[in-house]
Amino acid sequence: MGVRRRTQEDQVLSYLKTHKSITGKIAFVELGIMHLPKRINNLKKWDGIYINSERISVPNKYGEIVHISRYWLTDKIG
Repeated sequence: MGVRRRTQEDQVLSYLKTHKSITGKIAFVELGIMHLPKRINNLKKWDGIYINSERISVPNKYGEIVHISRYWLTDKIG
């Protein structure tokens, strides 16, 4: 039997454990993951994985304020 391929969910979980939080831009630039919300949704279905999120305001490259999601691991749902 072969070695299981590391999934994008595995990559996101590993990143969260070492860096504490992640955004879509970080997921794309550092992990090559284009649709972070889908990976987060899949991880939330895993037993014992709890992820919280918040909307934060950041400037885009034109100086306009945009809203993005930041995700982090937590001990419980909520």
